[in-house]
Amino acid sequence: MRAFKVLFLTAMIWLTGLAWWVGHPHVTQAGNAGIIPPTLRQTIQTQGNAGYLVFLTAQADLAQAQQIQDWQARGQAVYAALYQTAATSQSDLRNWLAQAKIRGDAVSFRPYYIVNAIYVTSNLAALEAIATRADIARIEPVTTLRVIPNQPAAAPATVEWGVAQIGADQVWADFNNRGEGVVVAELDTGVQYTHSALVNQYRGTDTGSHDYNWFDATGTFPSAPNDDNGHGTHGMGVIVGDDGGSNQVGVAPGARWIAAKGCNNFGACSNADLLAAGEWLLAPYPIGGDPGQGNPDMRPHVINSGWGGPGGNTWYQGMVQAWRAANIFPTFAVGGGGPGAGTIGSPADYAESFGTGATDMNDMLAPFSARGPSSLTDDIKPDAVAPGVNIRSTVLNNGYATYSGTSMATSFSAGCAALVYAAGPALDSYDVENLIQNTAVDLGDPGPDYDYGYGRIDCYAAVSQLNLPDCWLDVTPGYQNNILSLTYDLHTNVNATWRNFLIVQGNPYPLWNRTVPAGFTYQNTVSWGFPHVGWVVIVSALTTPTDGIICLDYGAVNTAQP
Repeated sequence: MRAFKVLFLTAMIWLTGLAWWVGHPHVTQAGNAGIIPPTLRQTIQTQGNAGYLVFLTAQADLAQAQQIQDWQARGQAVYAALYQTAATSQSDLRNWLAQAKIRGDAVSFRPYYIVNAIYVTSNLAALEAIATRADIARIEPVTTLRVIPNQPAAAPATVEWGVAQIGADQVWADFNNRGEGVVVAELDTGVQYTHSALVNQYRGTDTGSHDYNWFDATGTFPSAPNDDNGHGTHGMGVIVGDDGGSNQVGVAPGARWIAAKGCNNFGACSNADLLAAGEWLLAPYPIGGDPGQGNPDMRPHVINSGWGGPGGNTWYQGMVQAWRAANIFPTFAVGGGGPGAGTIGSPADYAESFGTGATDMNDMLAPFSARGPSSLTDDIKPDAVAPGVNIRSTVLNNGYATYSGTSMATSFSAGCAALVYAAGPALDSYDVENLIQNTAVDLGDPGPDYDYGYGRIDCYAAVSQLNLPDCWLDVTPGYQNNILSLTYDLHTNVNATWRNFLIVQGNPYPLWNRTVPAGFTYQNTVSWGFPHVGWVVIVSALTTPTDGIICLDYGAVNTAQP
């Protein structure tokens, strides 16, 4: 499952723009001018010039890149495919726009490789000429998302109850896992990096530079991370906040963070700025650099977004798909449009997004938390719920404050994903998603539903699945048919129910659960289809002898080979 979450916290960001998906002929003709949104035409007629986004038809094929297991190689492959597709397919239009600037018909243009689009500011003549081109998929006006006003809340009786409720502190204690080795990014109003609970977790503190660690699409703070609204600072605190003293507000304080500012001091976020920020996150580049200098090795493992808007809007889906292709886990707030059905916002309602709703300390769904279903996917939305009522976290001027909203809840999911990645660095982002969903505490109606999704996240349960004593196996069968004999030492588990995880390296979705009573012998066949392409694993025998040793014989056939 995946989803995005509309950010509801100190301030909530809502997407107000419409995506215009209109077909076009494969030959240039004047009749294609119908892809121009009426509101955009009216704006240009009134103002003389206006900005808009031009999306091209060509799209990069990321299927092969998604099968790459190596983190760096996968990121490089996704970046290269997207960048080359854009460079090739945009070349003619860029040349035309350069000439239009000389003629005075275009004011400026800025290409985006990640969704193969160009942000153009021009007069009506240039717009109408662009609309007739055969290589254009759609044209969208520049729209603005709004940050919803903060929802102040009274301080809870138990400080940072949310961290304890999802079992994050137990993960720290039992598994010595605080998110080390994982990088989490926030796309929001920015982050006050000098905050005492955030400065040590900022990756730039480790590297001694803001290069590759900070990007401001609004141009407000071009040189170093900052936040002129407070919304992003609060969200980042929930993810990693810890001042080394009594303010342990974050879920994964051992993780490192970077940030991209896509929203201004009023919480307004233009779609152009959100595209620029999202593109930078896939392949960060130095302060003052450009996308051609992007280094996908510096990308985060998790991207948290507390903004969104009305559901059913696919304008950002290409961005989220690119993140997923690069093995980035995308968390979004579902929004504060509840309690009605179908109120989940975009991008949280995308199949590729992990959308989180908000609950209180009694595991009751917050009335404001948006509900599913999504109009864009048959997947259960929201994907899960997390603490989002009376959440204390970091705010501007080195302070702390308590707020409620789904933007808090999505930050808990982002922190939880960091703990899971730290426990299983080789996991695919969908493995992380499945672990969080399948170990969630079921709430509401039995099974997944459109209120609570798969349930309230339980980070301790999720991480525990990757730390099962005496029941862990990592094998590589190879590309030929073969039989392997696998031995588990279950002396401590005999006469008890145990859980066995089998990982086949090279399979992008390696996790498989099975509960086996001691002394049980059985035969079973497990077949992985799409998207688990590659392996068919046949379990031929599983026995538990009296000495407490389980022997598992199985055959592995690589169906991807001729």
